[in-house]
Amino acid sequence: MFDTSVAARFVGMSQIGLSALAESLLGVHIPKDPKIQKGDWSRRPLTQELVSYASMDVWHLLDIHRELEHRLRVVGRGQWVYEECARLEEIRYVAPDPTTAYLSLKGSRSLDGRGRAILKRLFMAREAEALRRNRPPYYVVRHETLIYLAGNPETDLTQFPTLRRLSESPFGLHLRTALRMGLTDPPINDSIRRSVNSVNLFETRRLSRLKEWRLKLGDELHIDPALVWPMASLKRLAKAPETLNSEFRSPDVRQWQRERFGASLTESLV
Repeated sequence: MFDTSVAARFVGMSQIGLSALAESLLGVHIPKDPKIQKGDWSRRPLTQELVSYASMDVWHLLDIHRELEHRLRVVGRGQWVYEECARLEEIRYVAPDPTTAYLSLKGSRSLDGRGRAILKRLFMAREAEALRRNRPPYYVVRHETLIYLAGNPETDLTQFPTLRRLSESPFGLHLRTALRMGLTDPPINDSIRRSVNSVNLFETRRLSRLKEWRLKLGDELHIDPALVWPMASLKRLAKAPETLNSEFRSPDVRQWQRERFGASLTESLV
């Protein structure tokens, strides 16, 4: 695997999308049409417009790859990118927990306990219908519609523009049942406990120094400071600098980071 956006970050580019890379590296303009991007790509056969659009996305990839590899060789960061890409290859899909997946919908946190209970029922009804149709859930009922119904359970589905044609279908009946059951379910209140960790003045100052260290190195190398060292690791070191050796073995920290910045980080903690 070779991730062009990862490679672009390591050669100091800020615009790392495919269109931006084609433009800046090759001088090629790839037009982006939001209407096509958000279209229904599950329909077959694909229209010639969609086929042409998709082919443009990959047509220039090899040239972009070659140009990025050349720039990586110039700055001596090829191995850094290869390690990052190898980590990406290890990522495996983890199915969302069906009991909490509904909370991933934008707007779910703004609902009260009753609204969350209703949303959970609606979400599960939509998931079942999406599986039955073998369609993406968003194309069954939009996320925004679920959020609206959860906050306004008295809505008449026959008066709702995007649901009117479904109101008398089996799925429409399932939605009505979900609304009724959600109204009788116990409210789902926000159970996320926000732990209050006391941070003393020394830890705050130490973290500020570590951030400055990372920012300085990022500026010197002309890369995003976030690439220099993981913030999660810096926060742990700010609390417990004596755990530096353990941090070097942390899965958050890359081998190239340890080799390139380990000594410098050690000095900054002294």
